[in-house]
Amino acid sequence: MSKLTVEVLDAARHVGCKATELARSKREKLVKKLREKYTDGINHPYFWEGLIDRASIQNKEAWQWIGEFVKQEQVIMLFIDRPGEPGVVFENGDCVVRTLWECTGFEFYLTDSQATYLLCYNHHDFLIATSLAANWIKERKMQVTE
Repeated sequence: MSKLTVEVLDAARHVGCKATELARSKREKLVKKLREKYTDGINHPYFWEGLIDRASIQNKEAWQWIGEFVKQEQVIMLFIDRPGEPGVVFENGDCVVRTLWECTGFEFYLTDSQATYLLCYNHHDFLIATSLAANWIKERKMQVTE
């Protein structure tokens, strides 16, 4: 296992959440699917730079809102810009934010096993979303600016 994956798994255990390492073969298939569905197909330095049809908000606390979207569904955390990192599967989306509270800051991506959405929190404090999650971000953004 690689550094971030170990950190996230240890933090999940610490807060009493069930999380497992994502198999590398599944990671590669999922990243390929995400690239085909949600990017312009160009290899950018950061995966999020190529996202199309996206919505975003810059807020240093936006990562704390993720639980509102992922709720209690299974969630896969990826470190797409770090090919050596396999990723983490959370059995319950409610655990993502609780786990992140115990971690150092890092860039991550969230999706489900079918790649029906993609969320990213990057090193510029942007929460970026595509597909179903983009609609949620647009609504959340209106709440913040009201």
